[in-house]
Amino acid sequence: MLHADETGRHQDSQKAWLRVAATALVAAFFIHLRWSDEVARKLLGAFIGVLITDH
Repeated sequence: MLHADETGRHQDSQKAWLRVAATALVAAFFIHLRWSDEVARKLLGAFIGVLITDH
C-alpha cells in the first residue's frame, strides 16, 4: 500500500510542487518546479499495488 500526495509551495520565490510517496516503512519527498504527470510517474516508478490519494 502506497500513499501519495502533493502540495504547491514556493521554492526560491518560484512556484514549486512538493510530492510525497509513503509506505509504512519509508517516505520519499521530492520538490519539482513544475507539475506534470511525468514527474508523478517518476516518483511512483513501476509500483504495483494499492495507491491511496486524495484525488
